[in-house]
Amino acid sequence: MLMIQISILFSIGLLDTVSKLGAAARFVNDIFITEETNLLDANENLINKKRCMAILLHEYFTKQIILASVIHNGKTYNLRKDALDAFRLLLKQRKPSATLSVITQQIKSVYDEISIANFVVFLQTLLKEKDKLLKDLNGFKSDFKRIDNQDTYARLLDKVRGCPDLCPCCKRPCDVDHTQIKWKPGSQYNEHRCLSGHTLRAMNGYKFEITEEAPLFMCEQIKDDNVIVIGPTRYQWLQFKKEHPDWIFDSALNDVELNRLHGKFLTLWAKIGPKPCEKYRMKYVTHNIPQKITVQEINDLFLTKQNKIQQIAQENVENRFKLLKVPDTLRKRTQQFLTVQITEMFNALRTSTIVVNE
Repeated sequence: MLMIQISILFSIGLLDTVSKLGAAARFVNDIFITEETNLLDANENLINKKRCMAILLHEYFTKQIILASVIHNGKTYNLRKDALDAFRLLLKQRKPSATLSVITQQIKSVYDEISIANFVVFLQTLLKEKDKLLKDLNGFKSDFKRIDNQDTYARLLDKVRGCPDLCPCCKRPCDVDHTQIKWKPGSQYNEHRCLSGHTLRAMNGYKFEITEEAPLFMCEQIKDDNVIVIGPTRYQWLQFKKEHPDWIFDSALNDVELNRLHGKFLTLWAKIGPKPCEKYRMKYVTHNIPQKITVQEINDLFLTKQNKIQQIAQENVENRFKLLKVPDTLRKRTQQFLTVQITEMFNALRTSTIVVNE
């Protein structure tokens, strides 16, 4: 606010006007004329005149008028004619802006407290303060990125160029408009997603481990218990999704829309498929044959299921026996028996599954 007032003060040539009306040291005392009925001594009148100068300045900025006389402490002080004419001419030539008037009115309490003894020195001091403020302002780093505490800049970039994040499975770009939500892209409530559908995994160079066929299905079509291979690592699809909480892999399309999109990708694949197959050393196919699960994958799958069921059974026994106050010896024997039975059951299931798969 002070910066605005300083700029206006010197843009209207107020300092030049004042300097032509007499000696700076006596300016305030000389331009305010005491009435004959005023019985105050010279020192008391000078104190009042200093306040009158502040009042005159405030009226000039807020009401855009030049008072012919100012009243303070019940005493009237008339503005000398040449000073009155000079200030009124200045007001016609350079009228204070409406913005300055509003700002000055907001800080009226400051004007109510100050007295101006030497108006020229007062203006010169403001000029020096202006130079200091300009220097400080030029040294202050106020670029948009520094003051942007709501990631507005990043959201605007996303709005213009779209989200740069790619699906960690098929590498199709996220097409969510993250600017609609205040949360950071990829965080909870503003996750990445392929709203218009994922692409064929073969487009990204993934292939089946055993047959080396190009997989012609999309991320939305992978079941939670399916095993996928990305680089040197095998993942169960459910686990893969848990390791990427910044993405939502569930389809935003209904079944009809998803099947239509899949059909379009297959049509495109039939035309361009040989090129990515050559690049990524995949076997080019237009449809996938049922994939056999490796023995290791079967073992891993059954071991995971076995451990989970065994843990649940042990916890149930523990809780039930504590409730019935069964002796620890009987509880331990029961848990051992359950472990043996569950292990034998899964061994039989694992063996029969391997035989059927082969």
